Formats: sequence, C-alpha cells, structure tokens
Amino acid sequence: EIVWRAMSTDAWVSFKTFGLPGAVFAFFIAQGGFFRRHGIAERKDGE
Repeated sequence: EIVWRAMSTDAWVSFKTFGLPGAVFAFFIAQGGFFRRHGIAERKDGE
C-alpha cells in the first residue's frame, strides 16, 4: 500500500508487473537455499 499511495499510477503498474514477480522469484530462490541447508535429510534404505 505504501507504493500505491506514494507513486503515480504508471509507477504502480510497473512495480506490480515487474517488481512483485521479481520479489517472489527471489523469495523462492532464498527459500530453496534455506531448505537445502536446514531441511531434514532423506533416509536411504538400510540406514
């Protein structure tokens, strides 16, 4: 809402079109690294 109220309509559309998907993609990449580092390792047969 801060961007919506502080920016023009064109800036808001650009932010919503390019900024938010980029932020979501960066979040997914960060979560992948977090889960790889801190996730529970799979158990292999015989262990």
